[in-house]
Amino acid sequence: MNRNEALTRWGGWRSREIKIAENMLESPLPVEIRGGWTSNFQIFPVRKTSHEIVTGGELGWTRGARPIRAVVPAGFNSLRVVRRCPGRSVGGFARWRLTVLSGAELPLLSGTVSGNGAAVFRYEGGPAGVSFDFHSEITANSLVFNRAAGGEPIRLSQHSQIKGVGRLPGAGLMSVPDCRQWVVKVF
Repeated sequence: MNRNEALTRWGGWRSREIKIAENMLESPLPVEIRGGWTSNFQIFPVRKTSHEIVTGGELGWTRGARPIRAVVPAGFNSLRVVRRCPGRSVGGFARWRLTVLSGAELPLLSGTVSGNGAAVFRYEGGPAGVSFDFHSEITANSLVFNRAAGGEPIRLSQHSQIKGVGRLPGAGLMSVPDCRQWVVKVF
């Protein structure tokens, strides 16, 4: 593994905090985390300075070996990976792997897109409307847009909201919550 790859890929067996930037990130950062068949992991963004530590809300939760994608909002410089044991099961034996993605690795959001599970899209257009439908499933997370230029994430839906419309301010990254079926349309 070369030096540049070492700065964009991490892995481990246990809960761990990863420093992803020396300074605060000025723009959002897409990441992918993969667990194993027998292990579950959660990831949280962390902002560490010399005088404070702030943990943001959950970015994702692995279930099985399927990778999930998430966006680290601007202003955070670390990630906390936490091994979870749902119910009374053991913590599992698989390791986790986390990779920083480039924007080119993300699908482009345009027209109507649909799928299942969590997803991250890049949006390259100007201001536009967006509608979403989570097909009657109550989702634990909400539809979130992170401007390419940075700033606070924009929540386009509230927790448990299954249908609605919102406004994309311009270029950026959009995170779709983990649910069985969803449809997102840009208009």
